[in-house]
Amino acid sequence: MSPEKQRIAIAKYCGFQFGRALDGTVVVYQNDKGTSLIPNYLGDLNAIHEVEKTLLDTQIGEYTDHLIDLADVLYFQATAAQRSEAFLKTIGKWD
Repeated sequence: MSPEKQRIAIAKYCGFQFGRALDGTVVVYQNDKGTSLIPNYLGDLNAIHEVEKTLLDTQIGEYTDHLIDLADVLYFQATAAQRSEAFLKTIGKWD
């Protein structure tokens, strides 16, 4: 799954809305916070941490298992990109 597709999938989960411009490019509308910029979930630990907070208690174990599989270090040392992949796998949006 490409980094762009990962960012869009997470952004959609977080309430961002998308459309297409007349030239076919993807246009980001707004989320419920009024922003039109997609955070860099794959490169910013603060951004992905905000997303992690949306996981349900019943999803935390699965998320942790994905992190352990992805990270060659302790799961809490996982990179933002690894956390993003684990998050998408946990919510069933990983292609």
